[in-house]
Amino acid sequence: ISCGDYATGVLTQDGKVYICGGNAYVMGQGRSSTEKELKLVSKLESEKVIQLKIKKNYAYAVTEDGKLYGWGSGYLGVNQGFGYGSTQSINTPTLVNASGIS
Repeated sequence: ISCGDYATGVLTQDGKVYICGGNAYVMGQGRSSTEKELKLVSKLESEKVIQLKIKKNYAYAVTEDGKLYGWGSGYLGVNQGFGYGSTQSINTPTLVNASGIS
């Protein structure tokens, strides 16, 4: 279980991610919505996630094969620092470009 200020996520034993709450960017559903019940993050359905972190305005998921996905509000520039190249908000899990990491 991972909790941010406005959302809560659950990582199941089989690697599925479910999120509920009121922060549209953290929900990972690609639309503005408040979910009162846990909802599967469908963009990650084909991945086996092994780690989930939800913060106030963004979320990250690490897969079994080492991929890092991130999504959230870009108002603080968090997306720019993780290879997205902009401060644009991203409301669905997006593979992080790690080309600058050595």
